[in-house]
Amino acid sequence: MASNKWVVDRVVNLLRDDPISGPKELQDELKNKCKIDVPYLRVFKDKERALDMINGQWDDSYDLLPTYRDELLRSVPSSVVELDIEENNGDVYFRRFFVALKPYINGFLQGCRPYIALDRKI
Repeated sequence: MASNKWVVDRVVNLLRDDPISGPKELQDELKNKCKIDVPYLRVFKDKERALDMINGQWDDSYDLLPTYRDELLRSVPSSVVELDIEENNGDVYFRRFFVALKPYINGFLQGCRPYIALDRKI
């Protein structure tokens, strides 16, 4: 019987080759390549662990958003980058992240025709 670590290591390699593989495809690949039958539920759980190893944890990604915002503003000055968070009892919660890069803003404004509207009340 294969250990969890062994399965996760194999699944990481398989996911790097085909990132959208589902648990059934991974289970079949393990059976064909490694000649071992791993239960579906185990492959399902180990796929999640493998994805965490490849992509990192979601919580860590949220912690990087202020750095990402600062890097965007440094590399594309005059852009609009807003990070909206909510603080509750000392905990910080992500709400939304808005990005409007300056070149896109300029392109939008240059592509718009002048518009004059008249409104008359009777």
